[in-house]
Amino acid sequence: MDLVREHLIYKDVPICICFKKIHEHYEIIRCLLATRTNGVSVCCLESTNVFIQILVKKLGLQVKSCSPD
Repeated sequence: MDLVREHLIYKDVPICICFKKIHEHYEIIRCLLATRTNGVSVCCLESTNVFIQILVKKLGLQVKSCSPD
């Protein structure tokens, strides 16, 4: 979570956030609202509840599929 927060706040590079690997879903949404959504994509397949998926849509984030590991 700290690495994601650092990328959102201090770096202006594209980032893909995998909700399956990070369990603080609402904290990530809060960070996105406070910082930026440009250049941010998320992978929220099979790992988020309906409310998180609605918030992702409202934020206009690009949804991608992460490689399985």
